Amino acid sequence: MKPKILIVDDEKLLRDTLAEWFAPSYDCLTAPDAEQALAVVKANPDLALMISDVKMPPEGARSGVEL
Repeated sequence: MKPKILIVDDEKLLRDTLAEWFAPSYDCLTAPDAEQALAVVKANPDLALMISDVKMPPEGARSGVEL
């Protein structure tokens, strides 16, 4: 079984590109924002790594650093 990673970015193209790039070695999960990422983390406590954008809209939402 491959380790799981979570890719969090508001730009779908970037999320999908990173997931495709890491797919040979990892099971890739994605989320478009911090709130959805938290749900993925709760559902997958065995995540090996999370890659997150630092600034994600909307303004005032949780940032990648807060995540």
